[in-house]
Amino acid sequence: MHLSTSAKEASDLHAHETTVTCKNCGHRYEGRYCPACGQRADTHRIDWHYIWHEIPHSVWHVDHGILFTLKELFTRPGYTIREFLEGKRVKHYRPLALVLLLGAVLTFLLHSLKVNMMEETGKTMGQLTGDTSNRSEEAKQFQTQANAFIEKYLNLFQILLLPVTSLFTWRFFKKKGLNYPEHLVANTFLLNFSLLTSLAVVLCYKLFGGTAGTNSIIQSVQTIAWFAYTTWAFSQLFKGKVSRWGALWRTVSASLLSYLSLGIVGGLVGVVYGFFIGYSEVKKQNEPNSAKPAIHAPLPKK
Repeated sequence: MHLSTSAKEASDLHAHETTVTCKNCGHRYEGRYCPACGQRADTHRIDWHYIWHEIPHSVWHVDHGILFTLKELFTRPGYTIREFLEGKRVKHYRPLALVLLLGAVLTFLLHSLKVNMMEETGKTMGQLTGDTSNRSEEAKQFQTQANAFIEKYLNLFQILLLPVTSLFTWRFFKKKGLNYPEHLVANTFLLNFSLLTSLAVVLCYKLFGGTAGTNSIIQSVQTIAWFAYTTWAFSQLFKGKVSRWGALWRTVSASLLSYLSLGIVGGLVGVVYGFFIGYSEVKKQNEPNSAKPAIHAPLPKK
């Protein structure tokens, strides 16, 4: 049995040492993989063997990469980001692809549970700032439409916010050895943790009654957890270059400024739309007072 196994291994080794022609690009080479395009040498016709072995093998490798990356982000986020930036990338699932995947799962969960977190957050803010019933119907309708739009494209908005957040983290950690594109990758990794906590927030919100008070508590816990996590991650990423307190004030400042920038842009849009609504209401109020051609009764015939 041992001789048979050794003979098979020798035969496989000899087969891989022979010159083959790549079925994908036509390049002639020796070895297991084509050096020109990367395709395997032992490609065969698709049959039941392929179905039962190759597809589960491929799925397992994808799942393994996702699970490994998520585990690393939960246990050693800054170290794993540093290793990825230094070139250790084979075991990791691509950070942006993982953002898109988790974002799709979050969107599916929100629609399945019929939860609109933007609307609930608006209700919570309304309770904190006072009654908003004096707003016009047009303003309320605009707010509802805006919440629905943001909720629908929440994943896209978070991705669009990445360059802004990365700009501020790069600015606050400017002399610590990473360039702006590397900060962009680092913050993309961290966004995956944010999406996972958002999944937990939605589930907790439904589990604990789905009220505005529940949402307020959960959102507060999520915010504190996010600041603590990013501080931990950047302190690991720049270990030996930045102290924990230095990482704390830098990450908190960068996060606050990025959200402030987003708020300013959103506020400007709201002001423009509010001006448009006000102009429309004034125009409607003046319409009855505007001069209209008088309608006279016909003169009696003589």
